[in-house]
Amino acid sequence: MFEDSLCLNDSTDPRLLRYSWPDEPHKFPSHNFIRFETKEQDEIRVIRRLNERMLIVGMRDSVWKVNTLPRPEDAAFQVERVKEEVDGAFGVVGPMAAAVFSFGQGNRLGYISPYGICATDGDSWDVLTDDLDWRRTVNVSTLSKAVLLNNAAAYRLEAYVSSTANVSGRNDVAYYIHYHPS
Repeated sequence: MFEDSLCLNDSTDPRLLRYSWPDEPHKFPSHNFIRFETKEQDEIRVIRRLNERMLIVGMRDSVWKVNTLPRPEDAAFQVERVKEEVDGAFGVVGPMAAAVFSFGQGNRLGYISPYGICATDGDSWDVLTDDLDWRRTVNVSTLSKAVLLNNAAAYRLEAYVSSTANVSGRNDVAYYIHYHPS
């Protein structure tokens, strides 16, 4: 839910974010959508509300933020006011590969990319696993099955991925990223 509207990806066009009328999550007018046009013909993998003022859309090859949902009463609709690219270098590997977390400086979205575990606050992004040789330890070809969870009680992100030694493709390795302020 964002701005009292239910936001979903479109199964027939993976570049579209569709949204309902405010307070009517069962009504999706055909003109209520935001199209994410990219050179790579990117597709939406994850949609998460980061806070009351921002929706994060994780695509295969990029990450975007949605600042507001366009409404029919918007007289001077400006595309740049609605969406902005946050990360054009790394995308999200799968639908379970993102989690919202907070460590006292506002909410962040952690996400698994082909190059490591990243995080964004909607304005900037960072690779959290710079010290890990990601490509040598993680089976990148099976990352679509990766899972990222926020274990708030333990103050950590938990990434479950397949190791390079694993030929079955099942997630057999866990990486913990602790974010406690201390």
